Amino acid sequence: MTNASARERYWAARKFYESLLISERISPERLEKYQETQLQQLLAHAAEHVPFYREPLSSIRNSDGRFDLDRWTELPIVSRDIVTAQWDEFQPSHLPEGHRAVLESTTSGSEGGSPLRMRKTRFEHTGVACASYRYADWFKYDYGTALAMIRAGFIRPANKDDPEDKLWGPPWIPQNRRGARYRLDINVPVDEQMQWLRQLGTVYLNTLPSNAMALAQFALAANEKPCLAGILTVGERLSADVRHEVQSIFGCQISDVYATAECGLIAIECPDTGNYHIQSEISKVEVLKADGTQCTSGETGQVVATSLYNYAMPIIRYRFNDLVTLGDGCSCRRTLPVLSQIVGREKGLFKFDSGKVALPDYRTEKFRELAGTPYWQVAQTSPTKVELRLKGCISMTDRLEKALTEYICSILPAKVEVEIKRVTDFTRSRGGKFYPVIREFR
Repeated sequence: MTNASARERYWAARKFYESLLISERISPERLEKYQETQLQQLLAHAAEHVPFYREPLSSIRNSDGRFDLDRWTELPIVSRDIVTAQWDEFQPSHLPEGHRAVLESTTSGSEGGSPLRMRKTRFEHTGVACASYRYADWFKYDYGTALAMIRAGFIRPANKDDPEDKLWGPPWIPQNRRGARYRLDINVPVDEQMQWLRQLGTVYLNTLPSNAMALAQFALAANEKPCLAGILTVGERLSADVRHEVQSIFGCQISDVYATAECGLIAIECPDTGNYHIQSEISKVEVLKADGTQCTSGETGQVVATSLYNYAMPIIRYRFNDLVTLGDGCSCRRTLPVLSQIVGREKGLFKFDSGKVALPDYRTEKFRELAGTPYWQVAQTSPTKVELRLKGCISMTDRLEKALTEYICSILPAKVEVEIKRVTDFTRSRGGKFYPVIREFR
């Protein structure tokens, strides 16, 4: 890349970033109009050049060539299985000027299926990056402090020798004001992660919530802590338990984003209220009930998202196995739509024969108090049975078993049989994810 082309790209990125600082406070009507403009352009590209969408989009196209967005819900919802099976059908025959630099990545395959190969334009990547800079701006992060990323393998840079990739933060900031960016694979043992972090000095840590928890528990047991300026979590639901434990042990702020490999940044935690602001300038996000209708404020549904700028592999109305609760505005005065809660994967919800559903909120401090261990997992194995799995707990007695059983049942809305098991370790996904609360039946 020439210096001139780099300057042009950085100038465009800065202008988009600056526009985000304005659009986060405009009226919902203006924001919707902006999103509709981007959708019309994306749909026109997909209708002409992406085989999968040629027929569906023709059915909602008007005689003037524009698309009737009031008929948006007539477009098919697609899933990872559909995209994987028909991958070639999602590849465009042509890319417009300005969208021809393409990056490739794969999803982590953490849910047991095959990883999905994704193609994205650098333009789309830049849009997500600018939303990330807005996130850092909200939480007042200092780009002069280094960033340590402990994530799955898909975070490896496209060009590891690119000097820009060795720094983090907006590329228009002088390099001497930007901290280093370090990477480590999340499957490295926790003790080695801790050693690596301690050698880096003061850093921000970017990792999964469950990995931040594992590091905090190790630090407490070993009485050795890294010097963390803050923790930026991504990739899993950040529970109240993890937030409390990690902040108590490390003594630093945690901020969270909801992001996906397929559609990029979906929502960012509000620094003022704890709500999550949908990033409507880069994604169209729907929250749908089981019958496919749109949720209203206070209702929980499944996330369906469309990236507005990925012309390299347009995926329209992509369904995730994630549940969120739709909010109703935010007192911070940002006007971006709100999610009041990230519920997480459906398998994190317990289900009972009565039809009741629960998102159990177990606390590590309670297991530490009762069983002498912070290492636990609660698994629902049937509508009437739950297993409590403990690693490194004290000797089990009838009294302890009774107390643990009572605690497990006290959080649930229905009576269950509790079996307590001692384990040597817990299983993590290929992407390093761990579910402390999990349902193991459909």
